[in-house]
Amino acid sequence: MATGEPFLNLNPPTPMIDLTDDCLSFTFPEIARQLRARIGRQIAHILPEFLRPEERTALLAELESRWGFRRLDGDAQDRHRLRVLTLTADEIE
Repeated sequence: MATGEPFLNLNPPTPMIDLTDDCLSFTFPEIARQLRARIGRQIAHILPEFLRPEERTALLAELESRWGFRRLDGDAQDRHRLRVLTLTADEIE
């Protein structure tokens, strides 16, 4: 750097947090572990709400209000209604 020219970094630093192709990654493994644990706790807290009958009813009403759903024949509509009503916790998660 004695020549007074600006320093050009050809190897930029790796970002600490990166989101690529819907995949979130961290350079510090502890952050990833903490975030994974927090998300797990949130899922465990929120998931029962989606399994409540009134939530299923709201989801069913939303499905039935969709233009594409109304264009389906009766058998296809019945299959989709049944699917909404029988989703398991694992499938919702």
